[in-house]
Amino acid sequence: MASSHSHQHTAQLQQAPTRLAEPTLAIIIVNWNGWRDVVECLESIFNNKDRRFRVVVCDNASSDGSIGHFIDWAAGLAPVTAAGALAHLSTPNTPKPLRTALIGPDAPLPSADDADLFIIDTGANLGFAGGNNVGLKIAANWAGCRHFWLLNPDTVIEPDAISVLIDRMDEADKPGMVGTDLRFYHTPEVIQAYNGSRYNKWTGTSRGHFNFHTGTPTVARAEIEEATDFVSGASLAISKACYNDIGPMNEAYFLYFEEIEWALKAKKRHHIGYAQGALAYHKEGTAAGSSSNKGGRSLASERFLLRSKLMFTREQFPWALPAVYAFTLMQILVRIRRGHFDKAGMMFKLLMGR
Repeated sequence: MASSHSHQHTAQLQQAPTRLAEPTLAIIIVNWNGWRDVVECLESIFNNKDRRFRVVVCDNASSDGSIGHFIDWAAGLAPVTAAGALAHLSTPNTPKPLRTALIGPDAPLPSADDADLFIIDTGANLGFAGGNNVGLKIAANWAGCRHFWLLNPDTVIEPDAISVLIDRMDEADKPGMVGTDLRFYHTPEVIQAYNGSRYNKWTGTSRGHFNFHTGTPTVARAEIEEATDFVSGASLAISKACYNDIGPMNEAYFLYFEEIEWALKAKKRHHIGYAQGALAYHKEGTAAGSSSNKGGRSLASERFLLRSKLMFTREQFPWALPAVYAFTLMQILVRIRRGHFDKAGMMFKLLMGR
């Protein structure tokens, strides 16, 4: 929880002279002990030219004082300093203070008019799905807000990303779920995914479209949309109409596979779109407490990944479960060969139902 001086900042922020336009889009970010990434992400969002948005940051009981840091940042007391090729997306910093509201776990749902930045204390570590669901419930209550954009905390976006995304979601075909271009933050020339991924139900694995390609491959938007089984959870937009049809994310998936199950539900009544040219850069791994830069996921991330994969396969494609088990046994052998005995042991126990 924020300190008392931070609460004074909240009162001060309510009187900030500038305000955003009426929101068409709610941007939802879930934080768990990652405030430094989040404030850089927020700078890139508030640097967008299109002002038809609100931001909802859902803090999952962080222990690093994240809420206080967010309030200090919004008051203009804690400038963001970014380095590297993407520093221009968050510096110079946007004018402060920002109109900000701090919402406790049991507070009534706020109005979109209350603030431009909503900091939500969820009261517990609800996971990726649970944290996003808190933000979605708030945004779904805003009458004029037509679309919700779930952004990972370790992303930054280009200054035209919001307008490109809203334009795609408002096109005549009215897609229910939409992805963007995702590139790696530390190597911006390398693509993480265009829009999302195909899912292989026999192995329980997926690969992003144009994953690890460099440059800007020429590809038709319709081709990517047709090939997308699910939109990347790091940058996932959903229309209010689709959300009202399919409901919130399944919180049984604490981490991983929640967006795949959500997309399966969405595709039964809606279709997937692609906001080609709406660009986000992803540090990747930070949100899950792992590091892709160090050559692999953490033990905790691997445990969540396999647990979710087995649960998802049992529920959605039970006839593919033997193949997923066989593939996982092969993965265990690879871990053993690489000397990752802790990961191999954990995976074997999960396969055995322990």
